[in-house]
Amino acid sequence: MFNAGKEENGFTVAYINGALKIETSAGATYETLTLLKQSVNVIVQMVGRGIAANAPSLLPSDDSAPAASNSSRAHKPMSASSSLPASPIEATSPDPASDVVWLEDAIQEWLHKSGVTFSKQTWESSYAPSFRIFRELVSTVRRPVKGESGTVDMLDIPVRDLTRQSIASLHDQMKLLPPRQGKRSDGVEAPVLIAEAKAKGLPSPSARNVLKKLTHIAPCIFWLERKGYITADVRMEFELARKAAAGAASSKKIKGSQGTGFVAFSLNELQRIFEQPGFRVRAMKHDWAYWAPLLCLYLGFRISEATQTHTGDICYVDGVPCIRTATVEEGEDGAVVDITSQTAEDYLRRLKNGASRRTVPIHPKLIELGFLDFVSQVSGGSSESRHLFPKLTWHAKSLWGRKASDHIGKLVRSAGAYVFRKKVPHSLRSNFSQAVQKTGLAEALIQRLLGHSTGAMKDEHYSEAEYGAAVPAELAVSHLAKVDFGISVPSWADIVAWRKKPGRP
Repeated sequence: MFNAGKEENGFTVAYINGALKIETSAGATYETLTLLKQSVNVIVQMVGRGIAANAPSLLPSDDSAPAASNSSRAHKPMSASSSLPASPIEATSPDPASDVVWLEDAIQEWLHKSGVTFSKQTWESSYAPSFRIFRELVSTVRRPVKGESGTVDMLDIPVRDLTRQSIASLHDQMKLLPPRQGKRSDGVEAPVLIAEAKAKGLPSPSARNVLKKLTHIAPCIFWLERKGYITADVRMEFELARKAAAGAASSKKIKGSQGTGFVAFSLNELQRIFEQPGFRVRAMKHDWAYWAPLLCLYLGFRISEATQTHTGDICYVDGVPCIRTATVEEGEDGAVVDITSQTAEDYLRRLKNGASRRTVPIHPKLIELGFLDFVSQVSGGSSESRHLFPKLTWHAKSLWGRKASDHIGKLVRSAGAYVFRKKVPHSLRSNFSQAVQKTGLAEALIQRLLGHSTGAMKDEHYSEAEYGAAVPAELAVSHLAKVDFGISVPSWADIVAWRKKPGRP
């Protein structure tokens, strides 16, 4: 135990069984509190934990002294307890009698009472994992929490115990998390994921991924400061971490390493992908296995866009057969959702953003292969809009695209064309973009075909039509007709005929 100063103007610091306990007298002055802060830093270094005590959050910041030594803040008795476990996994249980605001409770308060709005899918699929990682990486204790499925031990931390060191450590640890690669890890705590990644030598996440998580958390951090749950210096440290993450993401992009985009397949690789037996065999079993990859290649569609297409999305613009991504409007949280006649709320179609809402000419090659005949077959003459691929399963995050994505991924790997984070199913959009560029079509029109915002005021405010971003259909289709990927695939009529043959694979 370490004591300093007189009883009426002093403090006590004790390190007992892994916990740092601090008490100050009612008459402690600013100078005494500054000495306390310095003493705590020395003790933390001696313990060798590398985890900051909560004392700095109770003290005046170094650059802001009170107007007078007998300020109201200096005369309030202070006491704090900060558990210092060897690791978050071995954290001790909190004192149930203590009156604290826990980080998880503060996050829930922000979510439900601050005025922010998220769709269920957006929160559960995107934001919730970021906040879970945030809480688990800064946690100091375990506490029992009642949930829908019963009581669970949750890694958590009193909000008042968050320090600048907590945020700095959070940023460092986020850079050690293994990339998810589309796999959910809700049942595994973040510290365990980091330990497993280190043991298995897994790659680090991209700088953009780290930045994305910090950006998700940022509004809550600002709100916590406004509520008085955290101090300004904690919020400032978070801003520094986010700026550092943004700088790292920008640097990666400039240097041409991870995060620069998806590399187009060579023509030879495209031939190996589409002309291998696996493409034809799977196409004979499932309609989507034939059309989804072709829609991605010849229209530059995202897999989720291709697989959520309905018969009602086929239309004519200036006499040119076109396809629209969806009839949508922007939701409260910025997500773009379908407003067509869907019977179940959970099965709404969704686009990546507002610019993704578009109507584009159908590539002549798709018509030659029999796409319009296939649409007519699915509609059966009905005026009701029907899903082109009803046998696909809907998922909250990937919508109807999961099976198609896995299918294209297997084709890419079987063709020997796969390159981690570079040559993947999404690369088909790169092939489309680069092929259309070679035809001489204006860049702004290419961006509209891809569902990208051009950033130009004219395009943002004066190029909107009832069916989405206006694209001169006749001009665009004349350029699309020049796009030839040199692949040879069976027509839809051939696929249907093969299906009827006895003894087919």
